[in-house]
Amino acid sequence: MKLECDNCSHTFNVNQIKDIKQEPVKNDIVRHFIECPDCQHKFTTHYENDAIREITAEIRRLQKKAPLKIKQKNKLHKLRRKVRIMADTLKTVVEKDES
Repeated sequence: MKLECDNCSHTFNVNQIKDIKQEPVKNDIVRHFIECPDCQHKFTTHYENDAIREITAEIRRLQKKAPLKIKQKNKLHKLRRKVRIMADTLKTVVEKDES
């Protein structure tokens, strides 16, 4: 996937970025981001807090149990949806506080 930097207009392939960096935002919230290879402008990939990390760990545990039973597949699907919703909500809150 190609991305054009908002800062310097450099176009780069996101798939070639191997280093997703992290920085604390506040309390238990961590920002994950990649940087433009040309100007080091930061592009946020996602935010994460303790609650999201716990659910993500549970998702990993379930994935290791393959093959999954139907109940386990349903639980995995629900957990992934929950993480997506929580991450979107967290992003909205953090970016609202920053502006």
